[in-house]
Amino acid sequence: MILSSEWSQQEAWVSAYIRELNAAVERDQAQHAEKERAATQAARERLTPLEERLGRLLSTIPMEPPARRIIPHFSASRVAWSMAGKLPSRRIGYGTA
Repeated sequence: MILSSEWSQQEAWVSAYIRELNAAVERDQAQHAEKERAATQAARERLTPLEERLGRLLSTIPMEPPARRIIPHFSASRVAWSMAGKLPSRRIGYGTA
């Protein structure tokens, strides 16, 4: 014969086990829903017209040029050398003597 204290302990254990199972099911469902959402978004992105994707990409590029050039000294020194006649006036291509 099971005593009431043993019965309540088993009942508490079973209740805790059921809560753990329900939490695991909820986690699995949330992960599945997230994977579904990601797959749907990826498919939607593939089906987006190229012009729209290009427009979104171009909208991330600032319209104003940077205030400073990245290599300001190179351009200035090249102009100074070419004005002083130190650089050849014609370009020498590959394979020419």
